[in-house]
Amino acid sequence: MRQFLANATDYRLAGARCVAACDTDESSLRKAVQASRDKPAGFKDARDLQARKDIQAVLIATPPHTHF
Repeated sequence: MRQFLANATDYRLAGARCVAACDTDESSLRKAVQASRDKPAGFKDARDLQARKDIQAVLIATPPHTHF
C-alpha cells in the first residue's frame, strides 16, 4: 500500500483524475482516499467500482509478493 500511495500522489498524467479507489481493507482504503489530491470515492467491492460509467482507466496496484 505504501508504494501505491506514493504513486497515487506523485505520478500524474496530464488531465487525469483519481475518481475512485478500492481496497477490501477499510484502513488501507481510507489512507488511499485521504492521500489522493482528488478525494476519490472509496469502494470495498471492485464490482461496485466497475459499475461506474465515468471511469475510463484503472490502475491495479498489488504488493510485490503477489507478482509472478
